[in-house]
Formats: sequence, C-alpha cells, structure tokens
Amino acid sequence: MSNHYHVVLHVNKPQADAWNMDEIINRWHMLYKSNVLSQRYINGESLGKAELATLNEKAELWREQLMDISWFMRFVNEPVARQANAILVHPCTSTLLCILQPRY
Repeated sequence: MSNHYHVVLHVNKPQADAWNMDEIINRWHMLYKSNVLSQRYINGESLGKAELATLNEKAELWREQLMDISWFMRFVNEPVARQANAILVHPCTSTLLCILQPRY
C-alpha cells in the first residue's frame, strides 16, 4: 500500500519535563506560529503577572502537546492532506461529487 507509512518514535519524558519555559516556547515556535504573548516574551519585553501566568499555562500545554505522538502525527500529516486536497479541487460544488461524477 502506498498510502501509509510507519514511524518509530520515542518520547523522552524526563528530558521534556526538564525544559524551561524558554525551551518550550522556542521548540513550539519551530513547529507553529507564535502568538503575541510568546513573541513578546521571547523578545525580552516585560510581561505583567497575569500575562506571565497565562503564558506559563500555555507553555505547559505546549510541553504536553510536544510530547504527544498524536499531535506529532497531526503535524506530519496535515501538509500532505492539504496538498492532496489542493490537487482534488475542481470547479464543482463538492470535491467528492466531482470525483464520483465521472464514475456515475
């Protein structure tokens, strides 16, 4: 079958648990767009207590997502799915109908 692949992954949880907030944010920014708050933090701008608390919560969520194999697979598969969908775009009202139309 040419429409699937296999990967072997290992999550080093102790290492990920040791990341500080800077490491988490930098790793997240390597994969995803930054938000205003994390960008301000990385640029060294001062943050208020509430902003810092919000960023801490977000960083902990990002840490969990960076360790999550499901999130990794989503990240890997999304560009492939977008490319496949772009190829299937047709001037019909529904892509599925356009695909099935020549057959039926």
